[in-house]
Amino acid sequence: MLMVLAGFMLMACDYHSFSLLFSLLLVVSASMMCGWGGQCYELLSRWAGVDQLSKSLVFLVVIVSVMAYYSASEEEVLGLGMMVVVSGIIAVLIFICARLFPFFFMFEASLIPMFGMIVGWGYQPERSQAAISMMIYTSAGSLPMFLFISWVDKTLESDSIILLSLSMDGVSLTWFLWLAGILAFLIKMPLFGLHGWLPKAHVEAPVSGSVILAGIMLKFGGYGLMRFMWVFKWESCSALSDLLLIGALWGGFVSTWLCVVQADMKSLIAYSSISHMSLVMAGILSCTSMGWSAALVLMFSHGLSSPILFMAANYSYEVYQSRSMVLCKGLLKLQPMLVVVWFGGVAMSVGFPPSSAFFAEVGLISSGFMQSASAGLVMGLMCFMSFGYSFFLFMSVTHGGVSKLMKTSAEEKSFGYLILISAVALIMLMGMCMDLFFLG
Repeated sequence: MLMVLAGFMLMACDYHSFSLLFSLLLVVSASMMCGWGGQCYELLSRWAGVDQLSKSLVFLVVIVSVMAYYSASEEEVLGLGMMVVVSGIIAVLIFICARLFPFFFMFEASLIPMFGMIVGWGYQPERSQAAISMMIYTSAGSLPMFLFISWVDKTLESDSIILLSLSMDGVSLTWFLWLAGILAFLIKMPLFGLHGWLPKAHVEAPVSGSVILAGIMLKFGGYGLMRFMWVFKWESCSALSDLLLIGALWGGFVSTWLCVVQADMKSLIAYSSISHMSLVMAGILSCTSMGWSAALVLMFSHGLSSPILFMAANYSYEVYQSRSMVLCKGLLKLQPMLVVVWFGGVAMSVGFPPSSAFFAEVGLISSGFMQSASAGLVMGLMCFMSFGYSFFLFMSVTHGGVSKLMKTSAEEKSFGYLILISAVALIMLMGMCMDLFFLG
């Protein structure tokens, strides 16, 4: 069904046809949500399977794809819209793959449309360097994963997720094999120290590319890490777990300080993503139901709040022709509706209750205290600092005197604002449906 919809979308030649087909894709995704909340992994075929984790992220893919599509201008929508559709379909295939080799091929294929978005529709001459940096980082981490999957297929004579999860009882992998298998996911999340490609890619990508990158591609790392830990029994590698936990907490703490000193709006939002994904990784490494469920909720809420902030930053750029927080001032006097979008995105990003992000952060801090008091304290401090730099971003852009860089011909984009406000409402609604994200 997804491939048929993809064919129709590629043949569509106008804005309204794409809109109709996106609505059909949303209906198909909603039909997959039947039984959302079940704990079992269900095979749809030899090649595809779903459980609560994959269903949640498939639903996220559809919502973010719609946001990315409507963030493109009508002049860009034919080419850039096709890239968004292809990215969404590849992401869905990644989340439902039930075999390791197809999963690896889709994982690598996801780079192609993103590379095209950055190079084809980027704003600065450095976009080629940013795209190549992203390709080199990801390819360098994917080669060890390919060798790991080949070794697993040769040793256990299968690459099926279900069969491997059953046959791994009593089998423990060495830390070297584990590192080879998950390195690509650590780069994709990204773990601080392996994040060099992310700020460049966000700054140089068009707004649709930033939405896809923050809302979908960063979730590949968290999903892959959780799936591999479930299949290959992560409990057997406690030493590597402690090392990664230290790296995640240290990197997340450093990235929050980097957010404080940023002057570029997109760079600040990009580094805030590193901080949030560090919290996700700490929750995953706890190997508890609370940690995994809270990590899934934070991935879902971040997958919506971060695109909202990138789209709001893009609308502000169209007003001021600048992304500098020093130059962009007084938005409240110019476009109050856009300020509402800014407030919604910032509030959801910092976990304003009763949003889903609030319950996710509480669960992650609790899982951190289950591992050690130091981990819980650092995670709590990261959440507090996240509020600080997000509040500074909001106050810098919306208050103050009106900048002379204002573009007086900037128009209100009512439909785009409606999409963003709907996403904020969805994050709030998910805070009342937390049982849908519980991973037993």
